[in-house]
Amino acid sequence: MNFVYKNYPYAPNKKWIKKAWGSLWGVISSAGFLLIEAVNDTLPSVLVFLAAVILLSGVWQMVGYFRMPEKDYVRLEEERMTFDKGTVLPRKSVEYEKVDKMSDMEDLILLKLRDGQEQEIHTDWLEEQDYKELRQTLSERITISNT
Repeated sequence: MNFVYKNYPYAPNKKWIKKAWGSLWGVISSAGFLLIEAVNDTLPSVLVFLAAVILLSGVWQMVGYFRMPEKDYVRLEEERMTFDKGTVLPRKSVEYEKVDKMSDMEDLILLKLRDGQEQEIHTDWLEEQDYKELRQTLSERITISNT
């Protein structure tokens, strides 16, 4: 059987925009803190350094949330599927043959692996059509053992 590789990006929903704006508030507060320090020059260097780190990580996080719909959440490959785990962490890989059980719940597909681990697929992070297609494809690709 020829398998077509498929990528499922994050859905462009309001959740990512809210998180991005939340990160912006952290950036603004850190920038204000650094501005006050630049004017008064009375705070310890450690606090200034921490504020700068918070500022930079907040900008990085904010841009990441605004760009979520450009990233693939789930990728289906011939022998495995991979899942986005954020900007810093590498993608998590799960081989189809290692899945023991698949449960479709509200806003979640739960994959129980043979080694006892679980992999969650947040269906509310996907477009409705992508969710339906992913669920169908996984049902076809995963052989569930009854042992």
